[in-house]
Amino acid sequence: MRKEGLTTYNMLWAFFTPGSVVRHLCSLSGEPCRGVISKKGEYVHKSWKPQNNKFRLKVKVMDFDGETYRPCTVTCKIKQFEGEVPIKSLPVCLWNFFPIEEQEDMSKHLVQRGRLFYDYAVLQPFRFMYYRGSLGFYELNLNGCFVIKRVNADGRCMVDLLSLAKMKPDWPLGNAQPPSEVLRDFKEKDQMEAMQKLRKKQPTDEDFQSAPAIVYGFSFGVKKWGWFCVGGLKEVTFMDDAFDKLVMRSTKQKDILRALVSAKLSAGNGDDNEETGAGVDIVAHKGQGCVVLCYGPPGTGKTLTAESLAETLHRPLWAINAFELGEDAGELERCLSEVLKTDLRWRAIILLDEADGYLEHRSSNVEVKRNLMTGVFLRLLEYYAGVLFLTTNRVGSFDQAFLSRISFCLHYQALDDGQRSLIWQTLLAHIGLTSISEAELQTLLQCGQPLNGREIRNIISLAQTWAKSRGQKPCMKDVEDAVQLVVSGTQQLLSHLQGSMASENHH
Repeated sequence: MRKEGLTTYNMLWAFFTPGSVVRHLCSLSGEPCRGVISKKGEYVHKSWKPQNNKFRLKVKVMDFDGETYRPCTVTCKIKQFEGEVPIKSLPVCLWNFFPIEEQEDMSKHLVQRGRLFYDYAVLQPFRFMYYRGSLGFYELNLNGCFVIKRVNADGRCMVDLLSLAKMKPDWPLGNAQPPSEVLRDFKEKDQMEAMQKLRKKQPTDEDFQSAPAIVYGFSFGVKKWGWFCVGGLKEVTFMDDAFDKLVMRSTKQKDILRALVSAKLSAGNGDDNEETGAGVDIVAHKGQGCVVLCYGPPGTGKTLTAESLAETLHRPLWAINAFELGEDAGELERCLSEVLKTDLRWRAIILLDEADGYLEHRSSNVEVKRNLMTGVFLRLLEYYAGVLFLTTNRVGSFDQAFLSRISFCLHYQALDDGQRSLIWQTLLAHIGLTSISEAELQTLLQCGQPLNGREIRNIISLAQTWAKSRGQKPCMKDVEDAVQLVVSGTQQLLSHLQGSMASENHH
């Protein structure tokens, strides 16, 4: 039977013996891994549920718990099956059942992946990366049990086991579960010292082969904690000139903003000042943050300011909408406190879009819940030491208590033709249209509607997609067609809305 590569369920014990090298599948990602059987396998029989009968193995692997990269064991299971099946078809397979060439290829791949795991997850406290693939995460079902869910998470992410363990304390992390004392009081400088020790003791190729297939962290795109496949990660490619291309009325404001944010992000995460509360404020830990308020009409560049600055400074941008932080003061305090602490560790830029509800003036005319939320928000800002951008379309009901918490205010006015022209030229150049005539530019500017920055970007995207669908590069004709479609569609919509309102008023 061994010669034929077949086995029955009752003969598994004879094949899977202690010390045997096996290829098993990661329980969270399904990717192949390598390990060594550490003890004799056992049959688990449940007479009342025979469909749950299985052969259980303990397999020695390597894993990282936020402090040490060490040997540990995972449990692998083979469900009961009927008749003879190929051993290579089982979720756990003996390594020597593969051809020699295939063994060598698998070993080479696993060593490379293990080195990447060690580089991404072990040698640095956290790592800002780009990811392509699905994010796995736990979700509670109706029975209160964790089930594995997956979502496409192409985009930027932060690899950070310790932060995930603090944010998701109920998640079953298995061998990756950090020790309680590490979670209770971890600082980046302590982690760096521990990692310096790890660098001195390089693992063997065999240790790398037994490394996990996943790392834990946070996806900035889908805004979820979970695990990423190591093979889907790569370095982030930044657009260094993103902030230079940003169109703002005042060059001086732009330069000061960049200097202010850059200085704050370069100053560190606050570990060094934790005992002293160093700063200009008399009360320790107060007034150390950089809070930028961007206000003005839609499509004038408020969000883009934070995005382009983060891009140029090579920092993560954590964009948050108000609804993600809860609907009452208690939930807001819990969620926002966790976000601000984690952000400080990562030296990220937080963007709180449409923050109107938290900036609203407190008064007896406003519901108590809203007053409480504004109060919580004010208090958390007072002790925040990172970089936060707030955007709002209206400041008419602005609570003046925020003025002392804000480091820099930026007022965005509706675009004039000069700014609109610069935006058109910048975005057209981005899709390869660099040689446009003055007449073509004037045609875009005089399209019958004063377009804002977001509308111009959407038009460029539409033209690009339309050209790509035909297998061509975008040309000015595509852009002009897109302008006509968008402008005429908007005008028709406004006409219908005005007609509906007139009809309602008439009745």
